[in-house]
Amino acid sequence: MEKLSMTYDYLTVQVTHSTKELVQDVYENLGWEVSSKGIGTINFKRNRKINNKKELKEIEDEIKTSIDNICQLEKAKTNKGIIISLCFGIIGTIIFGAGLSLALEFSLYIMGIILGVVGIVIALPAYPIYANICKKQTNKALILIDEEFDKITELCDKAVQLQK
Repeated sequence: MEKLSMTYDYLTVQVTHSTKELVQDVYENLGWEVSSKGIGTINFKRNRKINNKKELKEIEDEIKTSIDNICQLEKAKTNKGIIISLCFGIIGTIIFGAGLSLALEFSLYIMGIILGVVGIVIALPAYPIYANICKKQTNKALILIDEEFDKITELCDKAVQLQK
């Protein structure tokens, strides 16, 4: 009996901890099989003679774009909250420090105490502001993330059909 030789295409994909499972599932739907996993990478192989290779590559590119969009949307959940809450925290701390300096360095205790209290009042709501903004941003992002996942699902279904 004659042994048939099979040749493969190879691919290494950079992944984050949060996208590792998604990338593996998606690429398996594109006809790739995992050959090895590393820290931050997954190595795949696929039969070079797979049907509809060009169309599968186009689908793969669309899926990569969707995965990148999901990653950006995940970061967008907290970015705005971090920036605004840091501004409150920094400004409040500077004002508090100025009050402390007035009290300790120039013996202006009343003015120093007033500025210190104002600084604390400004810095205290930093975390609640962060949490509130993140909640709003998360609600907005989840809708868009779900749309990207739906798009990926449709593309994977299309890829599986192309391989039959």
